[in-house]
Amino acid sequence: MAEAKYKKLRHKIAAFTEEQSHQDKLNEWKKIFLGDTTNPEDANSTRLATELVKRNEEADQLELNLKTLNFEMQALSQMIVDCFENEQLEQKTFSNGAVVKLTDSPFPRVVDEEAFEAWGVKKFGRKQWEAMKTKPRLNHNTFKAMVGDALVNGEQLMPGVEVYIKTEAKVSWK
Repeated sequence: MAEAKYKKLRHKIAAFTEEQSHQDKLNEWKKIFLGDTTNPEDANSTRLATELVKRNEEADQLELNLKTLNFEMQALSQMIVDCFENEQLEQKTFSNGAVVKLTDSPFPRVVDEEAFEAWGVKKFGRKQWEAMKTKPRLNHNTFKAMVGDALVNGEQLMPGVEVYIKTEAKVSWK
């Protein structure tokens, strides 16, 4: 277990503390959960551990459900894009305030690492370029913004990069 290597440091260096406003909320929940007892040492360790396992299983199930929902929303979005384009629509507004509209964003992809790297070093200098990158690539959001700016400004794309326009259906609220 990777965590065990730090066990010897417990009680030898300062313990982490939560931000006070967050800790206040945690303390309130603990009070509700434990009832009159506010000292966690008074609680039954088996009960607490069982509850943690239960919450962990619930969180795992919620994550699985969220992945399924995201997958289904992606499929629905693709179908909506096809329908809206066929019907020459950009958006639909519903009486509950929901607005489903098409959004377009650049979706860049590096196809020639060497050419892209050479461009980055030339444009920003080795030191700044290395600072901009996360291991081993440039942060995707930074990369996407750089490509988007180049497209909007009519500039030539950086070498080694291909870009696609990704059209998606998004929900917003009035």
